[in-house]
Amino acid sequence: MTELKATDQLALDLGRAETFMREDLVVTAANAAAIDLIDRWPNWPGTVAILIGPHGSGKSHMAKAWALKAQAVELNPANASQLADAVSTVLIDPLALESAFDEISLFHLINALKARNGSLLLTSLKPVAELNIQLADLKSRLSIATSAEIAMPDDALLSGLISKSFADRQLDVDADVVTYLTNRIERSAAAVRDIVTLIDTEALARKARITRAFVAQALKSHQADAEPTLF
Repeated sequence: MTELKATDQLALDLGRAETFMREDLVVTAANAAAIDLIDRWPNWPGTVAILIGPHGSGKSHMAKAWALKAQAVELNPANASQLADAVSTVLIDPLALESAFDEISLFHLINALKARNGSLLLTSLKPVAELNIQLADLKSRLSIATSAEIAMPDDALLSGLISKSFADRQLDVDADVVTYLTNRIERSAAAVRDIVTLIDTEALARKARITRAFVAQALKSHQADAEPTLF
């Protein structure tokens, strides 16, 4: 098997439960505007706010952290008017993926929330101007919504996530371990969570200290296990 190179990206899916707490968010230039937006609630200038960013940028974590704080109900974009008359804070995450969402339902939901000074947080892969919205009134409402764009995790954010994930597990690791992982794993919060879980599990099983050499071997072993066997 070949050794993992610095340019390789490692993405793991270990089926771990994910938590969404505000205190778990690490703030850097990549996400500062978005976190400031959720922190400013309920003092938003309007009813609707939108977090915009690519897959893996952390927008769902931020949105769900806001939902916990605001005690928001998460609704399906295919039927956004569901419970519209019974809730005051709503999360729709994500607004649209490959399929269209119910534009009329969403428009009615916004109107219902606006009438009672409620709040709606949306997440989207694209800015409103790039979404294929046919209902002119809805497009107008969304175009004036407060929005914040999120970039993919930069080195500072990824390093911060890695350090915090180890610290949350009461694991003390050297800076070179964090740097090594920052250069090798997928740039997403989910990847950080999964690789730290893997390393912690391996270290416990082997009763080993988490060093750069140990982490390198753990990544190499995982890569080898993930490769298909050829007959």
